[in-house]
Amino acid sequence: MNSKKCKALRKALKNLEAYQPEKLKGDCIYVEDKTKRKMITIKDLNENMELVDKIVPIASGTVSVTPDSKRGLYKTFKKNLSQMEKSHAK
Repeated sequence: MNSKKCKALRKALKNLEAYQPEKLKGDCIYVEDKTKRKMITIKDLNENMELVDKIVPIASGTVSVTPDSKRGLYKTFKKNLSQMEKSHAK
């Protein structure tokens, strides 16, 4: 994507922010996908003093930008625009 298209996308985001600020929740908001955390199984004692397997997270899940933030919308616009360019080039 060239610089003219990037400028046009940034301008569209500025207009959206000016006229419909309720659609954007912030500049850049990150969210974690908790289903993709790295987990390990350890042996632990429960309240009855029995040895049980316990699953414990050791690393955070995938962190990504939310699509309703300014940065997320820009990335979505950019991705859609490049896909449209690829489909029209064929």
